[in-house]
Order: sequence, then C-alpha cells, then structure tokens
Amino acid sequence: KLPQHGVGRIFIKGTDSEFVKTGEILGRLSPPQPGVNGSNLFGQDLLATISSEIVFSYDETILLKDDNFIACRDGKLIYDEVNKTLTVNAPYSFEMSEDKTEGYLTYIDRIPLTKEIISKILSENNVVFGVLEDQIKEVIRAHQETKKPIKKHLIAKGIPLEETKHGRIIFNFEQNIKRNFDENKSGKVDHKSNNTIQNVKKDDRIAIIKKPVLGKQGRNIQGAFISPAEPRDAVLRCVKNVRVSENQLEFFAEKEGSPVYKHGTISVVDLMVINGNLSLATGNIEFEGSVYVEGDVGSDYIIKAEGDITIGGSVGSSTLIAGGKIQIGQGFNGRGIGKAECVGDLSIKFMKEVNVNCEGNVIVETEALNCNLNILGQLLMEKSNLIGGEVNCLSGIFVNEIGSSLGLKTRVNPGINYLFSSRKTTLEKRIEEIKNKTLEINNIIGPILKDKTKLAVLQPEKRQRVIDMVNELKTLKAESDTTQQDLIRLFEENKSNKVNEVVVYGKVYPGSTFKIGYSTKEFKTELAGPILITEDIENRTVRMGPIKMRNRPTPSTNQNMDDD
Repeated sequence: KLPQHGVGRIFIKGTDSEFVKTGEILGRLSPPQPGVNGSNLFGQDLLATISSEIVFSYDETILLKDDNFIACRDGKLIYDEVNKTLTVNAPYSFEMSEDKTEGYLTYIDRIPLTKEIISKILSENNVVFGVLEDQIKEVIRAHQETKKPIKKHLIAKGIPLEETKHGRIIFNFEQNIKRNFDENKSGKVDHKSNNTIQNVKKDDRIAIIKKPVLGKQGRNIQGAFISPAEPRDAVLRCVKNVRVSENQLEFFAEKEGSPVYKHGTISVVDLMVINGNLSLATGNIEFEGSVYVEGDVGSDYIIKAEGDITIGGSVGSSTLIAGGKIQIGQGFNGRGIGKAECVGDLSIKFMKEVNVNCEGNVIVETEALNCNLNILGQLLMEKSNLIGGEVNCLSGIFVNEIGSSLGLKTRVNPGINYLFSSRKTTLEKRIEEIKNKTLEINNIIGPILKDKTKLAVLQPEKRQRVIDMVNELKTLKAESDTTQQDLIRLFEENKSNKVNEVVVYGKVYPGSTFKIGYSTKEFKTELAGPILITEDIENRTVRMGPIKMRNRPTPSTNQNMDDD
C-alpha cells in the first residue's frame, strides 16, 4: 500500500467583507497536513510526509505573519481558487489607451471619491493635458450618491492623431481570387463558375494612383505631441500595352487582353485558351500572356505564363509558373516534384505533395497533404485540413485542422518571408551597380563638362557620346531612386505584414510543430479549437489561447473604381 502524502497548506478566509483595509487580517494558513502511512510486502511501514508547503501564491499587497495574512493596502480581496492566487486589488486604477490619448478611471473604494483623490491619480500617471472636468464632476457625484464602484470611466482625452494616408493604387480589376466553395442542390461545387479570367478592352482605364495626404498632429494626455508619418507616394510603372496619362496618375489599356499587376508594374497581355486537356500535341507552354486550360494538365508538363494560369480540371506532377494568379478547379497531385509559383493568389480544391512559392494568398478548399508551402500572403484553409509537410507564411495562417490522428509530422512557421533575403540582396546589388556605373561615367565626362572649351572642340560623334552619357546618368538616377524606394518598401511590407500567429478552428494533432519567432514547440497531445497559437515573447515559448470567431480571415483586396 503506497503512502498518501500530506497536502500543502492553503488559505482559509477570515473575513466576509469584499473590501479590506490596510492592516486588516484577511485569513490564515491551514495547519500542516499529515498524510497516511503505507506498507510494503513485508509489512514494513512506508512513512507519509507532513507537508508545510504553501500551495498558493500571494503578492506584495499581502503580508504573512504568524500564519496570518494581513492586507498591505486598501482594496478588493481576490482569492482565485482555480489558479491558487491571493491579492488585494488597488482601490483605484487608471488605464490609458494604447496611444495614450484616452484615460479611464476605475474606483472601488468605499471612501467617497473626491477631486483631490482624482488629482492624485492623474498626477501619479503624469496626466497634464485633456482632463475632462465635467466628466470628473459627474463621476464624483455618482459615486458619492450610490457608493457603487466606478469602472473604466473616461476622465481625460487628448487629441487623436490623424494618420497619414499614403499614396495607393486603385484597380478596376480584381487582384485577389474570390473563390466560392458553396455547393449546389446536388451537393457539388461548380468550379468552372469560379474561374477568374479577366479581360479589358482597348482604352479602358485599368488603374489610377491616389496621391498621399499628410495626417494631422495629435497630442496625448501626458502632453506629448504625436506626429504623423511622412507620406509615401505609390509607384506604378507601365511595362506592356499600357499608357499613362500626362499627370502620371491614370493608366489605360493599349489593347484588349488580360491585365496583370506584379512588383509595382502593370501590363495587358494576350490570353491563350486550350480547349480540353493539355496534351502531347500542345506540349509545354511558355507564353507572354495568360493561359487557360479548360480540362486537365497531366504529369511532366511545364506551363510558364507572364500573366495568369487557370486550369479547369486537375494537375499531375507538372510545373506551373505564373507572373499573375494560378487557379486550379480540381486537385494537384505533385508526387513530390510538382511545383506552383505565382506572384498573385493560388486557389485550388486540394493538393498533395506539391511545392508552392506564392507571393499572394493560398486558398485551399479541402486538404493540403505533405506539401511545402512558401507564402507571402495568407494561408486560407478555414474549412480544410493541413496534414504533413511544412508551411512558411508571412501574413497569417487560418486552418480548420493541423496534423492527423496518425501523428503525421506537420511544421508550421508563421511570420516568415521566404523571399526577403534574396530580394533584399538583389536590390542592394543593383543599387551598388548603379553607383559604380554612375561613378564611371562621371569620371569620363566630368572634366569635359567642367571645361566648356573641351566640349566645344570635340568632334560631333564624340560630343553626341557625351550627351548620351548625360542622358544615361539621368536614367541611372531615376532607376536608383526607384530601386531605393523598392528596398524601403520591402522592409516596410515585411514588418507590417508579419503575423506571428496561427488560428485553428478545429483540432491540432500530436506531431504538429510550431516555430514562431525564436520559439519552437511540438504538441504531444491533441488540442481542440478554436484556438490562437502565438509567441510568448517574454517567456520565449509558444502559447495558445481562445480566439473570437469574428476574427475569421478576410483577405485584403484592392479597391475598385467605385471607391472614387
């Protein structure tokens, strides 16, 4: 018979009052608890311990003296039996909004609230601006009449910052796939009706640039001024079959075709339509436009399109590379070698053993099995399951279930920009190349331009060469400015889009591993959702907690012309 060891000492409440005063005895510790001895097979006693351990925690608001707990301040006594904690809440608190432009008073003392008490609270919190005298008079009157606690009453309000509106691009064609997974009366999803092939006509206005608007300065209740961010211009460059207005703000199609936006550029490209399945008669496709295959794409094919790729049926172990979006009506069975790369969104019914590099959102209807997914946008699988493989996703992960009951290893890494390092290196390299080329040209034409007599005696062909070099310098300067802006934008987008969290609506199965920031955690037991999995920065670990269902994903979409 095993011994039953003594339990620790616990808090025994000694007052029925909810509010306590400084020096008041709140309760005492229970006496040490003896256990019950056991015995072994030879009849010998197995001695139990007597525990004098205190099995709950208390903070600096409470003093333990001679087994009695004494309040160290006035306030509300709170004993949390679930978490085994004991504290005396302050009789008042003052909370500020995140930007410190609003201040809220909570007061739970039985002593009547006065202006002197509020002045003391404001002074303790360095509130020197925006004090609401009328609100303070009202809260004092209410407390003196009712004696009821005051909870989060606004007593100070500064001047909120009016944020800068940065320049932005507004398109009249969709940049994000809005895929409909609703079933018809027969229980099937009509994937053909989900195709997002878009077409514009010659002279259609396809985009405009909105100029930035500088925000207005604010001031918080501690007196500090809050300055708006410096406005940034939106940059959009024409590449193919697009013209821009004289004011450089409106963009028009030069021909009928499919509009494509990528990496700050806009084009209108042709559309290739393959009736039925992609076959040996057609072979691989490399097309300076968008490609639409009505049927299936089997294995060992390569489709490269400057614009979008749309597949009405399914895809085998082939390679799809799109400068725009990729949409697949059915599934993609990559067998470990199949690959999808796109600048826009990727939308698909299901995928198995596929390698994905996507700069937009990835939208999956039913399942992603043993896939390697690199995503700059969001992974949207609210009604589908992520099983096996690995995900690196920058802007947010929303999944029904992660892993499987068989314990299939699944790695999930939110807040990761798979392109950041390589793109940063490319931009920095180009800036350095422009700098060296500029220096080289200046060394050649600098002495000539300084001495006009040297320029005058040059032969016509050499003089023209100097003029060409001057024009080249202007071009290099413009490219340098644009590349610098692209580099700044890269850092800002990486910072602003990073979402170090995962939302799971269904289950997380054992064998699922999350690497968030500097923390990694493999789950050994099954978790039921809905839950939010994120990083506990302070304790350098991964933590999880409940989520509000209203926080379900809404992929960012570009505005259309109706916004004007």
